[in-house]
Amino acid sequence: MQNRCLFFACLFLFPVLATGQARHYFAPVFSIDYGYRYLSESGNMSDCGNSIPPDEIMESRNNRESWRWNYRAGVDFHFRLSDRWWLKTGLRAARMGYDGGTISGFTWPSEFETGEYVFDPTLPHSVHYTYDYWFLEIPITGRYVFSKGRWAPYAEMGVSPMIHLKSVHQANYDVGPDHKSTYQSCPPINLFAQAAVGVQYETGSGRQLFVQPTYRLQLNSLKDVQIEERLFAFGLEFGARIGF
Repeated sequence: MQNRCLFFACLFLFPVLATGQARHYFAPVFSIDYGYRYLSESGNMSDCGNSIPPDEIMESRNNRESWRWNYRAGVDFHFRLSDRWWLKTGLRAARMGYDGGTISGFTWPSEFETGEYVFDPTLPHSVHYTYDYWFLEIPITGRYVFSKGRWAPYAEMGVSPMIHLKSVHQANYDVGPDHKSTYQSCPPINLFAQAAVGVQYETGSGRQLFVQPTYRLQLNSLKDVQIEERLFAFGLEFGARIGF
């Protein structure tokens, strides 16, 4: 009986030992992202009551808004399809967004009560905006490993359905309390394309360490208005794969 169990155990482990890799992997993962947004005119006239032409709005926003650091974290599952091909999926929490810039030069009626402008340091005269969008990400990607060995480069490409959780718009004033609002401002389901190149290191015992630069681009519009927004981000993703 013991010999029979040993035989089946060896039969199961032979592919892993022969290739140096497990059949499947569980992988905690973390990513630091640097994100922004694309703007384009959609032709949707739902907000055509705005008297400012869309190209002027986009120019003003592009001059004021800028990139912002973001992050994502979660777990991935990797399933072997062949010696070189793997399928990856999982579940992650992700924050994407951008810096809304600073608007200054505010004046208040009370500062003109004497007939001349008198600066009041107790009133806000500028505000800085940030825009954050929280998602639940489900990556669906294919990975191709270019070589065998302890160190191996690879490439990934696929899509990620992302469930919108909340949007956070924060206004930080130079004087007085800041204002933070949470709202539902974009579609409940969003689709992102993603690509990555990376390198993995076999530590032994069915475990790997990996690091990969990534790029993500939103395929649908963030808002259904006259000016479309699409989020995108460059990132550095790293983690550990544990074979099972």
